[in-house]
Amino acid sequence: MTLPGPRSYHGVVSLSPVRMVAEASNIAEQIVSRLFGEPKCSVEIKLEIKARFPHGANETTQQDIISASKTLRFEISQFGSEAE
Repeated sequence: MTLPGPRSYHGVVSLSPVRMVAEASNIAEQIVSRLFGEPKCSVEIKLEIKARFPHGANETTQQDIISASKTLRFEISQFGSEAE
């Protein structure tokens, strides 16, 4: 009797802001498409962005980012006072 294989996969990778599109494309081609090829495999992909402002984010940047994140249906989008 063959034992079942692993029932889940979790991967985390850091992307270069400069090469993000190319790197994400490679991930889609090499990882995500393979996962979608598995019968009944459900796949969830989340994008997390962390930015640090040594001197604080200006008001215009904050408004632009919050507005764009609403338009793009971000689940979480917030600025904080602490460096995380």
